[in-house]
Amino acid sequence: MCAYCDVCGAERDCRIVQRDETYPVKGELITVGAEVMLCVECGTDLFNAELDERNLELAFQEYRRRKGLLGRDDIVGIRGKYGLSQRSLATLLGWSPATVARYEMGALPSVPHNEQIRRFGDDVEYVKELFEARKDRLGQYARRKIEGKLSQLNSVPEEFLEKYILAKHSIHNDALQGRNEFDLDKTAGMMAFFASKMKDVTKTKMFKLVWYSDFLAYGRTLKSISGMVYCHNLHGPTPVAHDVLLAYMQSIGLIDLKSDASGIGESVDTLIAFDESMFSEEELRVLNDVYRKFDGFSATRTSDISHLEDGYVRTQMREVIPYDYAMSLKAIQ
Repeated sequence: MCAYCDVCGAERDCRIVQRDETYPVKGELITVGAEVMLCVECGTDLFNAELDERNLELAFQEYRRRKGLLGRDDIVGIRGKYGLSQRSLATLLGWSPATVARYEMGALPSVPHNEQIRRFGDDVEYVKELFEARKDRLGQYARRKIEGKLSQLNSVPEEFLEKYILAKHSIHNDALQGRNEFDLDKTAGMMAFFASKMKDVTKTKMFKLVWYSDFLAYGRTLKSISGMVYCHNLHGPTPVAHDVLLAYMQSIGLIDLKSDASGIGESVDTLIAFDESMFSEEELRVLNDVYRKFDGFSATRTSDISHLEDGYVRTQMREVIPYDYAMSLKAIQ
């Protein structure tokens, strides 16, 4: 392989080496293992547009990983999930088609856009809301295609949902499950406890209540109540695959989801009576302590409080939150 060397002033043999290189991305310095072309004669770095582009993309990928940003393939995959063109996706999200095109060409999405498209990919109910609100702006073919995809997603068999939930939560990892095995009955029981004592518990608030309960129990007894795995999400800690978890619990008749008081979001309504015999005295004490702490708090306030916890502050978007952070809970101990 040969290339022109400015120092030698002639074509020279060259070789490619790997070394750490640092690139500025959105005001941050990102160091990656880059490939660099060198002149064999004098050792000078030689310009190579293909290698430079590849190294810069590595820096962008590392920045995306640190910030929890979606990449071009992620966004293309989300479009494919719902059978959307770039224009249709832009219409539903309220973006310009050029914005979607830029992101699919590798541009870094803004944080608000990233969270919106991530929610769009994860939350079928959110997609339904946007579709109902903006379907008149879509062409007839696009509308029918999206309706077909949504119909398919709604008809996912219970067996698949169960396997998916077990794969996400029954991972046999003490650090991530609070030294306990995932127990769907106790999960439903926890939700039944809070839904029976509080009015219109939104999904956002319910997720915080069960998270605080599991982590508080672990902080006191070194064992969680439900064995659920939790991750860092936009509105605070939530169970991993939370929407699939709720969909499965709804499909087997444990809970129901209904419009909350605002008419925009959803609240969790229990379809089973709370059975305190499922819980130990210490677990019941934990549930009651969490109830007394957050009773009367709005979902927003509860979420804001959870954002101050070490388990949230010290993790990134979608990162799993280890139960070790239960030892430093601030809101309740």
